[in-house]
Amino acid sequence: MKRFFIISALLLTLFVTSIACLFNLNDYSLWVAQQIEKSTGYQISFVAIEHNGWQDLRFSISGLSVQRGPEMQLEIDKINIEIARVDLWNRQLDFELVSLAGIDLHLSQSLSEDRAIDQKSREKTKYQTQNLPWDKLHIKKLRVSDLNLDLSNAQQSLLLQQATLSSDNLLVINNKKIVSRSFQGNVRFDFATLAIQLDDLKALTFDKLSLSGDLDLPNLQGMLALSIKEFIVSLPNQADIIVDNSLLDLQLDKNRLSLTRLFINIFSGELSLQADALLSLDLFPAPALSVERLQILSLLLKDMHLTIPDFMQKSEGALLGKGKLPIETLFLQQVNLQNVNIRSEEKQIPLTVKGLNSRVSDLYLLKNNQLASLSEAGNQVGVFVLQADYLQWADSIIEAFHVAGSLTESEQVIGQLLSENQALVTHKD
Repeated sequence: MKRFFIISALLLTLFVTSIACLFNLNDYSLWVAQQIEKSTGYQISFVAIEHNGWQDLRFSISGLSVQRGPEMQLEIDKINIEIARVDLWNRQLDFELVSLAGIDLHLSQSLSEDRAIDQKSREKTKYQTQNLPWDKLHIKKLRVSDLNLDLSNAQQSLLLQQATLSSDNLLVINNKKIVSRSFQGNVRFDFATLAIQLDDLKALTFDKLSLSGDLDLPNLQGMLALSIKEFIVSLPNQADIIVDNSLLDLQLDKNRLSLTRLFINIFSGELSLQADALLSLDLFPAPALSVERLQILSLLLKDMHLTIPDFMQKSEGALLGKGKLPIETLFLQQVNLQNVNIRSEEKQIPLTVKGLNSRVSDLYLLKNNQLASLSEAGNQVGVFVLQADYLQWADSIIEAFHVAGSLTESEQVIGQLLSENQALVTHKD
């Protein structure tokens, strides 16, 4: 992306010069391509550059092609740019509109090439910082349509089709540097298909995603809205996880992150969630995030069919370690399960549950980055209701299971479960 803006800045410099000197850039297209290749190392060509001279500060580029060997090819059908203000003395640009249509990017590298390029880039950055031709570049309206990406290396790939992007009041260059961490403005991103393949993930596929947001990262404020028609997670040797009709709304205000809505169809049922989180969040000089308190305001699981995978032997007990968890405090204000069915493939958890209905409120799960003790003095341990049509643990079966009470001490809970349901326990022959 930085290379693209460098190329664009060079083209803009030539465009402004052509207006001042009243010559046609198309007559010097070969020379322009050579100068850009010397500055960036990329081979470029274009069909035509059109502008209206002194009538207004707007121009368009048709058939732009950028190439770096066989591993990188970029084609853009049309670029339209409207300039609101040009300050050559202070080297500042304000764009009224930047529009790109019909973008196809193909990038492929081997893993060894990636590491070599990354190492070379890091070493180069240590000793020199490349300044851009313009001190400041601001875009009032950015519009991108029909964006297609095909990125891959030896073990990873990303395929994006039919994407659109729009953003307003976008600061791209400040103090001759690309603005990368202090984004301010609104953005909307839509695409038809996104397929990702990672090292230890078979595939991750998104269908018809829409993301919109209004962000002020320097002041840690903003909102995001996300909708996805369908996404599929494919893991090795496991059934695909399919999620339909997902909706997500987030709001950030300083160190408070509010999940005002999360709704998805998953595991043949529904999940809805509302939550608040207090964060320790820093973006500069390097991003750092920790969760001081996570409060689940409302969680509903309805009509789900859950499967516990065979994970303990594969993880070698790592999940059962007593190390600190990334959340300092986790509080459940309201959790509801309605008609949930559970089946375990893990041999150390021989559990089957049918028709599970449960409600838990006012319960601390984590304190000081560790599981909270139910018998801890002064702990607000909450209340619960638990019932199931069928519960099986190993060879023991309970039907029409029901228990309710206050989670005071674990021993009392276990005693209550056994006393109220002992007569219902049967054993498989």
